[in-house]
Amino acid sequence: MHEHEGYNFKWFNYVKSVFNDCGFCEINNVLEQVDYNYIKTNVRQRLQDQFIQKWFSDINNSSRGEFYLHFKEEFCLEPYLLKLRRGHRVNICKLRVCNTKFPIETGRWRNVPRNERICPLCKAGLGDVYHYICICTNYKVKDLRGKFIPPYYLKYPNVKKVLGMLKYCNNNVLSKLSIFIQKVEKMLV
Repeated sequence: MHEHEGYNFKWFNYVKSVFNDCGFCEINNVLEQVDYNYIKTNVRQRLQDQFIQKWFSDINNSSRGEFYLHFKEEFCLEPYLLKLRRGHRVNICKLRVCNTKFPIETGRWRNVPRNERICPLCKAGLGDVYHYICICTNYKVKDLRGKFIPPYYLKYPNVKKVLGMLKYCNNNVLSKLSIFIQKVEKMLV
């Protein structure tokens, strides 16, 4: 009906477009010979692969994606999303996607040159995640760090350890990191 009788079904055009995008351009010509389970499985897999490829490409082409890609290597649901309390989950997500109130982000929002996004608490360095977790000399931040960041990350601190905390840590460490982030953000506002 769609092709021979002049009907124009929007859903049909959409399905046809999906098949074309998945490499099944000739599916309409061979409907009698189609293995529907094969088509269903392969269309699903190809759509999923295309989505993941676009997701990865979008992250690679984003200035914020640079940080995210250090600990997010595959497309999957992160365990902390199911195990942490909502407030902690939100704080960790904000940190991972660079949506904190740290000067590195607030400066980006206001088009402040990167080298001028200095920590207002100690005035000694770029106000980014690493600075607050490992370097900031402000006594209140140091106190919070001692309460909420495990000693392993503070002894000989480095970027790799901080990224590892976000990538491999258990829920207890992530919960404490969440509280630390929230308290530091309040100090910055």
